[in-house]
Amino acid sequence: MQLRLAFSVAAHLEPEILLIDEVLAVGDMEFQKKCLGKMEEVSKNDGRTILFVSHNIGAIQTLCNKSIYLTEGKIRLVGETNKVIENYSNDISTGLNKEIGYGNKMAEILDCKLLQHSKPVVELLLGHPASIELKIIARQFLQEVEVAFNLKNIYGEIITHSTTLDQQELIRLNANEQLTIQANLSAINPAPGTYLLDIFVLEKGDIAHAYSDYLRFNIINSDKALRPAGFPSHIKTYTETKWQILRHENI
Repeated sequence: MQLRLAFSVAAHLEPEILLIDEVLAVGDMEFQKKCLGKMEEVSKNDGRTILFVSHNIGAIQTLCNKSIYLTEGKIRLVGETNKVIENYSNDISTGLNKEIGYGNKMAEILDCKLLQHSKPVVELLLGHPASIELKIIARQFLQEVEVAFNLKNIYGEIITHSTTLDQQELIRLNANEQLTIQANLSAINPAPGTYLLDIFVLEKGDIAHAYSDYLRFNIINSDKALRPAGFPSHIKTYTETKWQILRHENI
């Protein structure tokens, strides 16, 4: 509520420079939509400057013609937005972001990998079951551990989120105890394309250790979608469907 009020006040004061820091990280979809609309109006119609700080690549691409890429508080690149996003994506694919975890370090993520058909993979087959496997170590006694992930598209939009709380599962760990845990997905449903994985370990709701964009991987077409032209690029998700002909007759 405080952030909504602050944004509304700031946007209507008509400053020459409007600094917006991670405003899309909170609030519901309607609030985020209004924020984006107002920022676009301010920058394009009113001719004012917006300094927009965000991990939402899609919003950055929509609003900004120039961008600054920061890593650990240092400027890594300044330039046209598409070029900066390309460099950011390349850094993700080479594992740069694996060095930039955050949290209180009461627990640490040691490893994370994708599995399909019980084998580690870098590409996932559309419509097939898959698993995300994490290895975690507790640095002290923890009694309410939660593990979660975000699956995002290349523009930073969250496609889906899952947490052990979905099963009302809280995990207890002793100091220096290691945990290996799998999130088993019944089927990979996002359309073929490039995706990013955020991973989180929390204790009593506070982030113990997390990584943004820890993995970058591709989902590729499979025997589940056999249409001759391939899977259309404008379709966002795949739903496995069994078609059944009920009647076939001449009239």
